[in-house]
Amino acid sequence: MTKKELKELMDLPLTDFGNALRLQAIFGKRWVYLPRFKCWMYRDQYSWKGKRTRDICYAVTAAFRHLAQDIDRLPMPKAEWEREERTETIFWLMLSQRPTHVKNAVKLYRDMQLAEEAVRDEVLRGN
Repeated sequence: MTKKELKELMDLPLTDFGNALRLQAIFGKRWVYLPRFKCWMYRDQYSWKGKRTRDICYAVTAAFRHLAQDIDRLPMPKAEWEREERTETIFWLMLSQRPTHVKNAVKLYRDMQLAEEAVRDEVLRGN
């Protein structure tokens, strides 16, 4: 990730909803929830593969861990408030690896996808 992308992810709210927004930015369209089948699909370089909710939870935990590590590797800012903000973000990302936060972020991420799909369907119906 670029320094700019990391900064944008750091600026998101330190909440479960902020984490869902981080997942949207990190995962993009690689993870998709299929409500009809009540399962997740993951896109690798070649194909879609069905996954369980447990699998996306593992991926989310790893994503938060790697994001915290990437932020920690950034050059140390000079301003005290920026250093404190970075420390708070890293601390939040470490806490976010707890099962409750992971499940909440995954649920919100799924809900965001379903809402986007509903809007897309509405637009395609011409309404």
